Amino acid sequence: MFRVSRPLFFSLLIFTLHITRYPLLNAAFLESGDARGASLGSSFRIFHPGPNGLFWNPASVRPTGKKNLSFTAAKPFAGLDGVDIGVNSLAFLLPLDLVSTGLSYQSLDADSYKEEKISLSAAIGGKETAAGLNVNILEDSFTLDERSRSDPLFASGNSKRNISFDLGFVRRIGSFEAGIVFKEINRPDLGLKTEDRLPITSVFNLGQQITLSERWGLRWEVSCFIRGEKKEPRAGAELLSREYRFRIGATPDQGSLGLGINHSLLIVDYALIYPLAVRDIQGTHIVSVGVRF
Repeated sequence: MFRVSRPLFFSLLIFTLHITRYPLLNAAFLESGDARGASLGSSFRIFHPGPNGLFWNPASVRPTGKKNLSFTAAKPFAGLDGVDIGVNSLAFLLPLDLVSTGLSYQSLDADSYKEEKISLSAAIGGKETAAGLNVNILEDSFTLDERSRSDPLFASGNSKRNISFDLGFVRRIGSFEAGIVFKEINRPDLGLKTEDRLPITSVFNLGQQITLSERWGLRWEVSCFIRGEKKEPRAGAELLSREYRFRIGATPDQGSLGLGINHSLLIVDYALIYPLAVRDIQGTHIVSVGVRF
């Protein structure tokens, strides 16, 4: 298998950030809205029981009866020399009689580069069918030094803000569940100097939950991820009881493992994502903590 060295990988990462300027929150290798979804190969986008579903598919958080608050912290590419990236998110879900509403915030800090995303969400439906909408405020910015201030790239400023929209649907058919989500459907422009519109992201999902015994169940989900020219299959499986979760997932570029504890009031999830093309790395670590009240 072809592997890239750490210095070469970091150089490619910086090149991608500063030349193509694609926001990392929308990049596949950092698409880690929460530990649960990330540990399942980032394929978990159908019926999500908590506020972190807002990051994957706004329709997945149909009314549940309880308020939910969740915080997620991620450390991408831990152990890679010269890389210091932090990703944090906060999500709040307020279910009403017929509609679930939510508010979420994501931030990414990578040295002199920062992204922020604020989303207002709404989902309508029930146990069988639901539809949802995200309205997002996106902003990316650079911290400039004496050298970069004279760069023509930043002649009009060091940050750009725009609005985007996500639209999602979920449907339960017998024991199967299907979902579809379209992100950045208006293709917002986030270019600093010239137009740089985000591509539309489309994800199609199919999953099923199987009862294994009185205590244990098995859930699997597969998805097809499409962003521009990139088309990627994803898959994940979860062995679950009332209190515990054991997860595994994969994409063509990485593998993932996860654990979860589900209490009546407290939810704790952990994910380890390991890229297949980078040596001498401790992977990406993600922890999510949620409360119901």
